[in-house]
Parts: sequence; structure tokens; C-alpha cells
Amino acid sequence: MEIKLLKTEKSTASIEVLASAKEVAAEEAHTLAHMAEETTIKGFRKGKAPLNVVKNSLDPEKLKQRTVSHLLGHAIDQAVKDLNLKVIANPRLTKENTSQADWVFSLEFPLYPEFTLGEYQTKIKVALKKANLAEQAGRPENDDKKLKAAFDTLLDTVKMDIPQALIDEEVNRSLSRLVSQTESLNLSVPDYLKSIKKTPEQIREEYQKTAAESLRLDFLIFAVARDLKLTVSEDEIKSFQSAAQVKDADRPYLESVLLKRKAVDSLLKL
Repeated sequence: MEIKLLKTEKSTASIEVLASAKEVAAEEAHTLAHMAEETTIKGFRKGKAPLNVVKNSLDPEKLKQRTVSHLLGHAIDQAVKDLNLKVIANPRLTKENTSQADWVFSLEFPLYPEFTLGEYQTKIKVALKKANLAEQAGRPENDDKKLKAAFDTLLDTVKMDIPQALIDEEVNRSLSRLVSQTESLNLSVPDYLKSIKKTPEQIREEYQKTAAESLRLDFLIFAVARDLKLTVSEDEIKSFQSAAQVKDADRPYLESVLLKRKAVDSLLKL
């Protein structure tokens, strides 16, 4: 297959994939063989019918879509390897043309944002010093306000582009929570939005902004953890896992939470 990088913009790589007619035919034959193993044809044992008989019994569109799926799987693996892409989430199919002998696809690959922390420690120290001076002047500055000062400084200091695909995922999760919350109150979403005097477009725009900032901050905090060479020990993980009754499958998430907490604590001590 021919893999072509069209552009890389806002931490997203746009890729074009060209599968020749020969490659399409080979992949269809491979797909058909797999489907034949799952297909039962009258007069034959399961998986033992001749391929031409199986093909005639299948929905052509189903065979085509399975072939597309297999081709794209190979194309994604090849693109990541050939172009050395640092992919952070599943790519999105944005265009598909299978009407000709050669098939053409367009894909968008969300990439890890590239950024440098710069002089973040110096700037955060200044921000925290201002917060401490405000506290000494009789205006209480609790840890939440100091943390906000540190976070705001990070966000202002380090610029990065978040892949739109990640933002969209966060927005969709927020919208799903909104639907669940309104249903629990026996309200429809339109009625709820009317009560708070906002349109669906305004809510989505708010969620987009919040999601982008939240994702940026997560990337920054973990970058700080790497910069400060912070780690989480096995004993710490086991201790919290036991106390919170965390399943083994969720250990990686627990480790990330603990590492994030250490990074936040370290920021407040700068």
C-alpha cells in the first residue's frame, strides 16, 4: 500500500492511503477465507464449503466492509511504522473511496502534542511568591488558590495543540453526563438548557474550551513529573490499591493518579 503524509497540523497527522486493485483482491481473498471459517452452508460442515460457494452466499457489502476493515488495520500499522507517528488515540477515517478498482482512504492520526516546559519553575515560583505575599498582607490564599496560580502559570507559559479528536471525545463524555444528570432530574436536555438560558451550541462551546484546557493541563502535569524525575514505588501502589480496593486491571490508572498527585505537590513546593 502507498502511504502518503498530507500534512501535520495541530497535533494531527493527515494520511492518504492508496490500496491497488491487486492489494484489494488479495485482501478480499484473505477476508473471505476468514469468513468461510465462520460460515455454515447447507450440505457442508461449518467452515468446509468451497470459497466460491461461501462468497455467493454472503452479502457483498458485508464482505466489502470486512475487507476495508482489514485493509485499514494494515494501513494504520504501516503508517505508524513508516512515518514514525507518536499516536495517542485511534485514528479517524475521514474519507473513503472504494468505487474504483484502486481504493483510497483518508485518515487522521491524533498525535502526542510536542512542547517544551521552558522556564516553568521560575515562573511558578514567582506566582507562588505573589500568593504568599497576598497571604501575609491579610488576604488568605489557601492551597486551592495557590494551585490555581501554579496551573494558570503553566497554561500561560507552555503552548501546545491538543488533537481535536481527543477534545471531541471529552466533549462527548461531558454531553453524555449531562444527559444522564438531566434524566435523573426528570428533565429533558432542551428544558434544562432553557432553564439556564443557554443554547446547545453554547454548551458545546463551553465543553470544548473546558476539555482543551483540562487535556493541556494533564499533559503538562505529567511532563512536570518527568522533568522532576518523579516515580511511584510498588509499595505505594499496593498500599493505595489495598486501601481503595482497586482491581489489578486498574493499577495503571492508579499509578497515573499517584504520579499526578506527586507532581502537583511538587509544584506547590517550588
